[in-house]
Amino acid sequence: MKKNFLSLPAVLAVALLSACGGNETPANDTATNDTTATEPVEEVCLYHYDNSTTTVLWTAYKHNAKVEVKGKLETFEVTTGEPSEDLATMVQGTTFKIYADTGVNSEDPVRDKKIMEIFFGAMSTQEITGTINSMNGDNESGSGTLTLSMNGVDKEVNFDYTVDENNRMELAIAEINMHDWNGQEACDALHKACEEKHTGDDGESVFWPTMAVNIFTTYTVECN
Repeated sequence: MKKNFLSLPAVLAVALLSACGGNETPANDTATNDTTATEPVEEVCLYHYDNSTTTVLWTAYKHNAKVEVKGKLETFEVTTGEPSEDLATMVQGTTFKIYADTGVNSEDPVRDKKIMEIFFGAMSTQEITGTINSMNGDNESGSGTLTLSMNGVDKEVNFDYTVDENNRMELAIAEINMHDWNGQEACDALHKACEEKHTGDDGESVFWPTMAVNIFTTYTVECN
């Protein structure tokens, strides 16, 4: 009977193949190559109100030439909405209270005393309050309305606003006529007390019942 014998080299080859054989883990096995992608987190930036940056400026007028007299109202309280990505959303609904009998500053102490004691003293209350009712615009510019309460009268007025690259907002009320808030008596009393100052080069003494109000404030922006 014929027998088949494997040569020594062949036996060694089989032994080596057996030792190196078996089930190998593929290179792309999930057990050793977890490539799960992480979703990027979207940045969210919120506007915050900073009361310390707020300034309330007024501009009144005298003489027939309508010469400007400027000053500040320095004593006030402001309450805004929750921080928001949308500036208009945060500002809408803001309420404020101005104490006009204590915080007038026109850089003329004699005039300031007359404004506080005579002008605002002639009114039924020395507090000016208001609420921003609407904001129509974006984070750069727009318009809106607010209810201004003064001398026992509530009246809605329009305003425009702009925001610069440093997040400084200017809210401008172009004209307030004090007659609309029953302010004729207050205007007449102040005009009489300041008649000489209200007399122009033409010899006529004129004090206008209208004024402009500009509010400046800088919002802080915090991003996640």
